[in-house]
Amino acid sequence: MKNKFFLTAIGCMLAIGLLAVCSANAEMMLVAESGFNSSASGIQDPTPLTTGALDGQGGTGLGWETPWDVYTGAGSVTVQTATKKEGDQAVKNVGAGCSYAREFTQQTSGLVLIEYAVNVGDFGMETSFYCGQRLSTTWGGGSVSSLGAVQVDNSSIDVQSGAGWTTNVWGSGTIKANTWHTIGQLYDLDNDTFTVFLDGQPDANETTFNAITTGLNLDCTLWYGGIDVLYIDEVTISAIPEPSMFVLLCLGMVGVMVGRCRRR
Repeated sequence: MKNKFFLTAIGCMLAIGLLAVCSANAEMMLVAESGFNSSASGIQDPTPLTTGALDGQGGTGLGWETPWDVYTGAGSVTVQTATKKEGDQAVKNVGAGCSYAREFTQQTSGLVLIEYAVNVGDFGMETSFYCGQRLSTTWGGGSVSSLGAVQVDNSSIDVQSGAGWTTNVWGSGTIKANTWHTIGQLYDLDNDTFTVFLDGQPDANETTFNAITTGLNLDCTLWYGGIDVLYIDEVTISAIPEPSMFVLLCLGMVGVMVGRCRRR
């Protein structure tokens, strides 16, 4: 009897260990990040940024396939030091018609989370945040096959999905002027859906949106500036890959061992 108890305890301990291994394999992995900072502090790009025009800055490497690519339209997109969320610099968008984008290591399956901090200095026109597949090397106002988008519409948030635009997903007054908010877009590339988070929380209905087009890879993010004054900082792309066969095998063994422990 004692031997059976001892073997059962060993089996349960092994199950817990295997579960820990599986959990480690499913952790969120950093794909790329940008803090728009100099080399002094904060999140670092492959190449430190300097104040002035954002276009061409940031370098390649550390998950980034391209530097920041900017089409200024009728406005300007610059790196500045006065208003930032972390580190010593952030981006300032002034005026309408500006698009700025960057391509990261292509993701084809699993979950991908794109997060960024926004600060609306002055409400005006809408500003959209697209995530999808880059279609050309010359933006000319933006060339992205979108999986779905978030739009800061004055003080509320709209979401673009396969059903078109859903307005006021978060109601009027949700976005506060001169306040940093973090927007997250979590994409399930295997099921062609995505969820939107504001400051770490889903909307009241915990809505899951259908992607605009199925079967797309995710490799770029594009901001299209319309709000009169907008600041962007702390851009992070993370991924949870599909579980490997080893992880699936571990989970199967955990199930068997836990079942035996219960029968004992």
